[in-house]
Amino acid sequence: MTPHRRNKPTLSTLKFVGRVVTWDWIARSLVSFFHALLTEDLRLERFPLQADLSDWIERLEKRPFGAFSRMGSGWRGVRGLWHCCQLLWTLREPNSANEIIYPAQKLLLAKDRTELEDCCRIRDIAGLNLRCQKILERAGKNWRFDLQDCIGTLRAAQVTFRCLALYKVNPIHLIERARQGDQPAVLELVKLDKLFLTDACIHEVLRKTAVEPDFGFWEKLSGAIEYQAEFTRRHAFQVYFYSLFALGIELPSVFQLQSTVDPQGSEFPGDYAFEKFFERRRKDLTFLPTASDS
Repeated sequence: MTPHRRNKPTLSTLKFVGRVVTWDWIARSLVSFFHALLTEDLRLERFPLQADLSDWIERLEKRPFGAFSRMGSGWRGVRGLWHCCQLLWTLREPNSANEIIYPAQKLLLAKDRTELEDCCRIRDIAGLNLRCQKILERAGKNWRFDLQDCIGTLRAAQVTFRCLALYKVNPIHLIERARQGDQPAVLELVKLDKLFLTDACIHEVLRKTAVEPDFGFWEKLSGAIEYQAEFTRRHAFQVYFYSLFALGIELPSVFQLQSTVDPQGSEFPGDYAFEKFFERRRKDLTFLPTASDS
């Protein structure tokens, strides 16, 4: 008997992902999403993290963000991103979008919304997990939901993107330097997120400067605590480009990409402003795209 052969997809995973994340409104939506994630502080005071922020960031190394590491070998966990892109591709048409949205609305009953709101108000994490799990089961999905995991991952992702935007490095490098006693790395981490003040990765630096008073460092630390980073839309473009490079996808030409994400030239006025910015971002990190953008 001839062995059964599975039908090969018409588009490879990376090519399919590439077409989606550089496709008109999806590309512009991603830039807007990155801008919001960079500029808006997450209001998560009701649900404190159950581990150090550095631990959550390190968990991202096992997920797609591993590609942002200088030692990374490409975007990991691309299957999950592929499924997200497939969903976005489906949602691009109103008719196909309705086929997904309407059933989802039916699954979330008024009682569900009330119970979820009550759990949020009293910070009942176990109750939130249980109710979300029941909703998923009702939808026929054998998925595990954990609110703490969602919150920790989201907070870590925001810090990762902010670090890429401000310092052009993965926060893992700053965390490793901080653990080795590097004071500038500690200051940079605190500027990214004040949660690092209680993080184990900077404890040794704080202990040492307390035992051997370093007033210059404490003055700088005070400034880092007061520091409020400002992010522009160009920072969002910067992170979007990093994501494209990290994916290792086949990119359109620079002209095509600009006509998609900045067609009016409002963000990058001038004949070569967009191209120069794009090429500088390519050189910022040690990404090796699988195809040129020529």
